Amino acid sequence: MRILVVTTLLTDFAGAGGVESVVREQARALTAAGHSVVIVAATPGGAPADMADLDVRALPMLVDVDPRMIIPRRLADSLRLAARDVDIAHIHLCRDFVTTRATSLLARLAIPQVIQAHGMLDSPSGLLSRIFDSAATKRSINRARLALTLWEPEEQALRRLGYRGRVLRTVNSVGDLPPRDAIAPQAPTVLFASRIDRRKQPTRFVEMAQRVSALRPDVRFVMVGPSGDASQDLSAAIRALPPEIPLDYQGAVRRDDVFDLLDRASVLVLPSVREPFPMVAVEAMARGVPVVLSHDCGLAELAEQYQAADVVSPTVEKLTEAVLAILSDGRLAASLSAAGLRLVRERLSPAALGADLTAAYQSALAS
Repeated sequence: MRILVVTTLLTDFAGAGGVESVVREQARALTAAGHSVVIVAATPGGAPADMADLDVRALPMLVDVDPRMIIPRRLADSLRLAARDVDIAHIHLCRDFVTTRATSLLARLAIPQVIQAHGMLDSPSGLLSRIFDSAATKRSINRARLALTLWEPEEQALRRLGYRGRVLRTVNSVGDLPPRDAIAPQAPTVLFASRIDRRKQPTRFVEMAQRVSALRPDVRFVMVGPSGDASQDLSAAIRALPPEIPLDYQGAVRRDDVFDLLDRASVLVLPSVREPFPMVAVEAMARGVPVVLSHDCGLAELAEQYQAADVVSPTVEKLTEAVLAILSDGRLAASLSAAGLRLVRERLSPAALGADLTAAYQSALAS
């Protein structure tokens, strides 16, 4: 099968899970399953170095700011060239000019479409989002034959926007990761790796760090992730910390740097709410890192089934209790590590993802 993939943005600094990681792993899983995949996306400096094995058609960018405001040049020409002889298009749809316009252009070319929104089409919170939905998003979603969702709230959000088509549930996967480095013993480290958005609750991680540090002053805390709508809140929270608390916010980092940080982490903490399926949690499990996971998350049910993470309410109190338990109980940490590895191996492998996507595309083409 020949598959065209369209996503908003690909960069070398997407190394904290997210849509970019999903696109990468899906493309590799489909290629391994024998399909031909072409990816079209806006890129600030050409295809990311860690996607050199994939066919990425880079769109020059007029605007390099908020991804939702990217206006790529030559989108129509690039899509026409990339869409030659393709069987189906997989659009990673967000409220932006790249993916919504792509659905319109591909509809004119009579290319069957599958959409996947990754929870990015939650109910709009502002006037501009509502205007954009009326002008573009609602039309875009109903050009698709099929929508792939990661959990029930995502399907509900699509229905509220007026999506009338079929829905299939899918999962994310993680492919072959770089070998885990042998790390010399060091201070216990608690890691946050995600975009600095309010729904990721980065300031709650800071509050948790202060409480953990009061009982375990030997523990250090590291935060990484690109700027988002909570960046100012995070800066204020970090400035308010007592100077003796060792919390280091490193900003956006490269994908390989995330793996280095995971190799040094004693536990990964994701205090997010309304989180469809966090890739960084899957990547942590694949490297044997214990995970503390919010229950308001599409991965939570599977993680609980395998006992592969400590799934908690994302309050400061519960996060603190979970982190302290893992840091103080080596058997608990080892159990979470082993269960996470088993979950990834049995349910989140590239082979399973490739088979699921193939079946989804065949279903869409048959409709």
